[in-house]
Amino acid sequence: MGTGDFIAQKFVEKKEVLDTRRLATFAGLGTFFVGPIQSTWFRFLNSKVPFHWPPVQRGLVKMVVDQATMAPTMVATVMSLLELRLGSGTLSGVKEELQNKYPTIMGNGYKVWPAVQALNFTFTPVQYQVLVTQLVGVAWNAYFSTAKNRHGLNYDQRKQGT
Repeated sequence: MGTGDFIAQKFVEKKEVLDTRRLATFAGLGTFFVGPIQSTWFRFLNSKVPFHWPPVQRGLVKMVVDQATMAPTMVATVMSLLELRLGSGTLSGVKEELQNKYPTIMGNGYKVWPAVQALNFTFTPVQYQVLVTQLVGVAWNAYFSTAKNRHGLNYDQRKQGT
């Protein structure tokens, strides 16, 4: 997540000076929240989908369950945590952020992640599935960071009311 935010700031937003608080927040969320949850989630999915099913069927079932349950929950949670940490810091700010940006971010996620996860869950050994997700996630997180921070002021400006 940190790498994606770095790419977003330097190459998409073309910032001359990195917002290090934002970068550290993205990196911390990826390291201590998203990564461990994904790892646990992938092991859970692997344990619940019958091993005797053909690999393509297993992969598609795991992808559908992942995209119907975990994906929308994770995006909403990460957006909320980022808004609380870097944005308004209020629940009303979280609500506004989710109303304004969540549908677009999720819609764009559904253009990418179902195909990635279907292939990942079908062909990648479970111990490497988080790694594959995070490799694709570098590009996704660059988009996510840009989309999350688009049309708004950075956290310092919002907190100062300017």
